[in-house]
Amino acid sequence: MLSVAPLGNFMDFNPPTRQLVMQEADFDSTQPATTRATTAEFAYMHPLQAGKVVGLIYAFLALIFVPFLILIILGKGGPDAVGEIIGAAAMMLIYPLVGFLGGVVIASLYNFAAKQIGGFRIDLK
Repeated sequence: MLSVAPLGNFMDFNPPTRQLVMQEADFDSTQPATTRATTAEFAYMHPLQAGKVVGLIYAFLALIFVPFLILIILGKGGPDAVGEIIGAAAMMLIYPLVGFLGGVVIASLYNFAAKQIGGFRIDLK
């Protein structure tokens, strides 16, 4: 049964003092020693760093899509075109901000879940 620890500071910016968990994975003894895998656990993600990375990715996506959106608005024309262009230009600021906030929230949720049940496990060779 899964026990839930107290929530604590959900956006704890001090990573746990645990080192990267490395252990030898189950392996076939007939394989050479050089092909054995090592398992690493991804135990903590820095929320602000994750927010910066996701925000930057969303900024690049906005740089790609907003010009096409503006071209579509200009091609359509009409009395509301100026307001729609201003709204599309505002997306250049809003989209990265939403990406940053989403990255912080997702990293914090990951840290909470990893503390409860363990993080992602990756096999390294």
